[in-house]
Amino acid sequence: MRGQVLLTNQLGSADTDGALDERELNARYARRLAELIDDESFPGVSAALLSGSLEDEGDFGGEEFRFGLNTVLDGIEALVTRRATGRRR
Repeated sequence: MRGQVLLTNQLGSADTDGALDERELNARYARRLAELIDDESFPGVSAALLSGSLEDEGDFGGEEFRFGLNTVLDGIEALVTRRATGRRR
């Protein structure tokens, strides 16, 4: 979750005039990831990033954030439940 928020903020701040929509920001993100991937070590990942297949018109970032938030909250709920029942694990 923290990483997603930081990433979204960094990509958004790079678009100082607000000219890029979410699809264009996602494409920029995929291109930047592709620059970091070693083609020889990770040819499949590199090909996927450069193919445009990861550019989604949906709300993937929002879905990722909700999934991460729900996972963290589920973990907190489990911890509270364990402590309330006196169980260590």
